[in-house]
Amino acid sequence: MEILSKINQVVIDKFIKCVIISTANILGPTPQFCFPPQDENFQNIVAMKSLILLAGNQDERVITSSIIPISNDFGLVYLFYITHPKGRAGIFDATITIVIDREIKNILIKSIDDLTRTIKNYLSDCDLKLNEEGNIINLKVPLNRLYQNIKKDLLSNSNPIQLIGVGDPTYDIHDLKKSINDLRKLLSNY
Repeated sequence: MEILSKINQVVIDKFIKCVIISTANILGPTPQFCFPPQDENFQNIVAMKSLILLAGNQDERVITSSIIPISNDFGLVYLFYITHPKGRAGIFDATITIVIDREIKNILIKSIDDLTRTIKNYLSDCDLKLNEEGNIINLKVPLNRLYQNIKKDLLSNSNPIQLIGVGDPTYDIHDLKKSINDLRKLLSNY
């Protein structure tokens, strides 16, 4: 079982691209913090795509999580807002987006409840404050702490080789072959 744990760790480490906090401030969708660092263009794409979920839909201002495609990746977007007197209705919309490689989308889907809970806990510790333009002034808790907790959540919900209970041997063998081939495909680039 130890070898599977190590494989899981490699898969998760290689396929989590980043975590980005964005706000829809006076300048529009703006990436505020990113860990690990990504180029500015990619951060802007993530901010725009994640905040566009809010466009024209008042109901989406309820805190929620959604999975969306971002370039060749997928993102779990956690929507929330930060109170500010210069924002529309006294708030600025904001997102935390976890960007992962499309190869582990199934793990992201399995982890959505745990990840949402982890993000909520992180935000409750952060106490986010904005400046006049709606930019986040600072993070009380570094973004890399959230990143590490996300990795733990994804690891607890992952198992690259999934065996099913004994039943139809043909089905079991086919499923095992598929799992092994999927694992080979994931690790072939590394």
